Amino acid sequence: MKIAFVFYDLHRFAGIQKAISEAANLLVEEGNVVDVYVAESLEPAFKISTLVNVYGVGPKEPALDSKVKFLSGFYKVLWAFLFLFNFWRLIRNKKYDCIIDHGTSLGLIYPFKRMFGAKFFLFRHFSITGFPSAKYLNKFWRFFCKNKKFIVLDELYKKQLESLSIRNVWVVNNPLPFKIARSSSFEKYRNILAIGRASYQKGFDVLIEAFKLSSLHSNEWKLIIVGPGVDSSEDLISRSYGYFDSIFLKGPSKNLTNLYQRAGIFIIPSRWEGVPFVFLEAISHGLPVVLSDIDIFRSISSQSSLSNSLININDVNEVANYLNFLISDVSLIRKHANFSKEMQKIYSSENIKKQWAIVLS
Repeated sequence: MKIAFVFYDLHRFAGIQKAISEAANLLVEEGNVVDVYVAESLEPAFKISTLVNVYGVGPKEPALDSKVKFLSGFYKVLWAFLFLFNFWRLIRNKKYDCIIDHGTSLGLIYPFKRMFGAKFFLFRHFSITGFPSAKYLNKFWRFFCKNKKFIVLDELYKKQLESLSIRNVWVVNNPLPFKIARSSSFEKYRNILAIGRASYQKGFDVLIEAFKLSSLHSNEWKLIIVGPGVDSSEDLISRSYGYFDSIFLKGPSKNLTNLYQRAGIFIIPSRWEGVPFVFLEAISHGLPVVLSDIDIFRSISSQSSLSNSLININDVNEVANYLNFLISDVSLIRKHANFSKEMQKIYSSENIKKQWAIVLS
């Protein structure tokens, strides 16, 4: 099968770029021909198989000065038509079976679908809760792309779209990004690990305050937060003042495997999420994973042993109390580790390949 992904860029370190990269890698492993078309031809942020071809469609969308705002509409329309023309020029002789788009350019491509002769899919891999405007975007796509398949990350998002009267929604999970660790040595280490960019969404502010309120630092536990902007965030640094011997703020790491292997507990204190790759990375290593009580994690954990063990990120004291309880109860830590093993089966590459095969058939 010949498959084309169409997206704005792959050079940013963000969830959707990771999702498209992993999907392309997975599909090419199954013997498909996979090409990715992006507006800006820059080095991908995440590893892409050498069997996947990445093409820059261009031109780069103009960044207009406010003084020429009245020209903004004209330039955007011109850019859109140049994008469409370049895309058509690149693929006209390739005869794809499937074109998978994140919505960036489908509005340009879909009206000319007969020109491309392929099945169209909309790849909506982000949280409607975290991005309220997506609700209205999805209504637009429902009108614009009748009878096209929507691909989402989780049953939760399928239900959300169906509540908007959008039909033909299919779930394809992101696969585990690492090979499953044969065994985890989490019981050896007293490190609580959190990974993500420094932003309000990630909830690191609450995590630091909860750590300070808890007895973890007096019991020789360390809190390690890693990610873009973490080591330079004035807010996180000021909150860590006086605890620099037990709270460590680090920028992006090229050796994530080492961090996971030396973690005793992995925590995701986010206020909203899609299905974050750090969650998949942590369960790949069999770590005890502590999750915030938000809709996506309620959905993921609903059929597991962890369904009643999510933390309320809006209550610092509750988070601190749960962390105290967790480190004092080995059986509870193992319960969180067993949850990771349950999730490994659901998010295995073999299972995700089957999901893609069903959707694309």
